[in-house]
Amino acid sequence: MRRPRVTNASRNAQAISSGEPVTPAGSGPLIRVSDTARDPVLVALERLGVAARARLSQAARVIAITGSVGKTSTKEMLQLCLRSVDPCTHASEKSYNNHWGVPLTLARMPADTKYGVFEIGMNHGGEIRPLTKMVRPHVAIITTVGPVHLEFFKDDGEIAKAKAEIFEGLTKMPALAADDEDLPPVAILNSSNKHFDQLSKAATIFGAAILKFGDGNYSPGRERDFKLTKYGEALDEAASDGGGSEVHAELHGKDIKYRFSAKGVHQVMNSGAALLAVGAVGADPWKCVLELAKFASVVGRGERTDYAYGARRLTLIDESYNANPLSMAAALDAVWSSTQTLKDTRRIAVLGDMRELGPTSRQLHAALLQPVLDAHIDLVFACGPFMRALYDALPAPLCGGYAERSTDLVQPLLEVVRPGDVIMIKGSLGTRMAPIVEALKTHLSALAEGKAK
Repeated sequence: MRRPRVTNASRNAQAISSGEPVTPAGSGPLIRVSDTARDPVLVALERLGVAARARLSQAARVIAITGSVGKTSTKEMLQLCLRSVDPCTHASEKSYNNHWGVPLTLARMPADTKYGVFEIGMNHGGEIRPLTKMVRPHVAIITTVGPVHLEFFKDDGEIAKAKAEIFEGLTKMPALAADDEDLPPVAILNSSNKHFDQLSKAATIFGAAILKFGDGNYSPGRERDFKLTKYGEALDEAASDGGGSEVHAELHGKDIKYRFSAKGVHQVMNSGAALLAVGAVGADPWKCVLELAKFASVVGRGERTDYAYGARRLTLIDESYNANPLSMAAALDAVWSSTQTLKDTRRIAVLGDMRELGPTSRQLHAALLQPVLDAHIDLVFACGPFMRALYDALPAPLCGGYAERSTDLVQPLLEVVRPGDVIMIKGSLGTRMAPIVEALKTHLSALAEGKAK
């Protein structure tokens, strides 16, 4: 029997220091490092991470995920599925995906890990390359590519090139028996994305077999290993979690149906990528697909909370962690797809600036008008100098309020909310939309308890 897993939070803490630290009684082991040309603590952490990766058994399988949106959600779905197969599954915490987070996740990885799931992010070219070479994944997923971090790139074609760096760390999957051959690495790509051909060619250079996922309603007839055929059939809209939907798809040419609680076609696509990765590392996706019904969006990334409000409920959708044109359009679409069958429901969008979009920022903000209209949003509150471009383009009846600072939108929003509303709050982290979420949660909780003034 394998030993029980020890969570990161419960392990005896260790510290790496380049100075003269104070070590109180009862503190954990201390690793002293000397000065180097780079940050000595980071260098030491990277070396620990590389060593932790090297000690994995031949049977271990490692998956790395990147993309303009959907990295964290896909990672959470994957670890949920793989833990149902083997509890010795290790994954990045939260969004630990940068030059500190990736080596930290590696360094924390137990030696008996069977499945490792790593999220890798970037906002400049060249940042993924050293991280993927540390992780050395057997499977690489690129969720999608779009106009994100355009402040640092000429166009999204350059972004696709930077995301493709993840393939440079790909390694073959070691054979499990002496008379078997090693298996080629696998790249899992969104065939509905316009950069698919570019990414596919890049992955092939590094010897990867290509698996494709996408929406069967987009370019019908195109071959895909996971193809969404139908989504949005409500199962239980009265449930406390806002109900779920049934996903109808084809997995490697066979029909598959499963319940999925997260909202939006973009999240279903992420689940398809996760199922393909499960199969690619030798697990059975048909056995773990039921785990996807347990997936819940995390705080700031689509978390939905229902509040009793009079004779009805009010739904708050927290998308406050980050935003870019792709994720903003997807979040708006998810509002519509999850509410289109509801009657007498107002859809309110509270939208903050999308950062790091460079000289096209105002144009990209103004272009959100069509996704807002397509989502049948009834009222928009806008925050930040760039989001002013959208607010000025809105039809007058949709204008709920505008402010430079997010906190200045709190009171105007609280004055208009009413039973039956669905409120989605989204913006880049630097726009600080989270205080609006917290203020609304406090207000709605007080209303539910009869304590609101």
